[in-house]
Amino acid sequence: MPAGIGTPVIAGEAFAAGLRTEFLNLYERRYKAVQERLSRLMRLNIPSTRNEEDYFYYESAPHVKRWVRGDEMATKGFKGVKWSVPNYEWAEGVSWHFADRQDDQTKNLVDHARGLGESYALLQERIFFQLLQGETDPDLLPDASTMTAPDGATLFSATHGSGDDRFGVSGGNTLTGSGTTISDIRQDFFSALVRFKLFKDTEGQPMWSDSFLDGPYIIVYPAQLEEVMREAFTQRYHVQDTAGVAVTDKMSPAVSNVILDSGQKVQLWGTQRLSDSDDFFIFMASSDVKPIFSQERQPLTDVVETFENSDTVRRTGIESIRFLSRHGFGLSLPYSLIKVTN
Repeated sequence: MPAGIGTPVIAGEAFAAGLRTEFLNLYERRYKAVQERLSRLMRLNIPSTRNEEDYFYYESAPHVKRWVRGDEMATKGFKGVKWSVPNYEWAEGVSWHFADRQDDQTKNLVDHARGLGESYALLQERIFFQLLQGETDPDLLPDASTMTAPDGATLFSATHGSGDDRFGVSGGNTLTGSGTTISDIRQDFFSALVRFKLFKDTEGQPMWSDSFLDGPYIIVYPAQLEEVMREAFTQRYHVQDTAGVAVTDKMSPAVSNVILDSGQKVQLWGTQRLSDSDDFFIFMASSDVKPIFSQERQPLTDVVETFENSDTVRRTGIESIRFLSRHGFGLSLPYSLIKVTN
């Protein structure tokens, strides 16, 4: 090789490296945007070191009571709860014939990489909504519709596993909705706040302190409720009707928004990922314990196959870039989440 000339670029490797850059750049940008919102509703990427992780918590410790002189000091134990969350493999790839890669004038392979990057970035969001709705999806979690929280009940339930009222209150963390008018939505929101206030620990004492109950709250709802949700929570004034008759007189008195007037902090997230029902979900954003979490056994990893490193490519001419990771998803006690069912 003439002096001053370095090792030539191998076309296949150069292409794969470019594809990897396209993939990872898009993945990082999209993932950061998704993570910023999703991390307020679920805990992301708890480190994992095994195929299946065990989790544990203690139920409430006993509360102090008066010690009567002459009586023996009261004592009481508390129970521990353990549950397990398996890790699954998540993978996808893009492959191409080496001749098509050589002759490609459309950059179509790079477009495929962009789509794959977006899919990976959205994986945890997709599973979050699968768990929120208890849906069956063979491409995601195999047991989302039957997955239970540590108390033996599904994500939303009026009772826990033993059949008693969940969190010590009738209805648990499910609430029957009033409808989808502005007044209905507001009424159900305040009913949910009352329900949060009534939640009890396993010793019968209030689950939440007043500082947590002050908010903020995040409401996740289907896209078709966008207008009424905005009107219910962000519109300062609206004209009130009477007996269900719409008001057309522009001079009719306007009613101020009690949610805004009270300083209640509410954030809205309307999404097409929820089904066509009118159910919505109220999250207590200040809670340290999130109702849904993910664990990370292996972060996103890429494998590039070219003529230079793969016998399969040398036999078939099919090059590829593949991406894989290992994650698990689980439920914790969902006392910071209420579903309003319409």
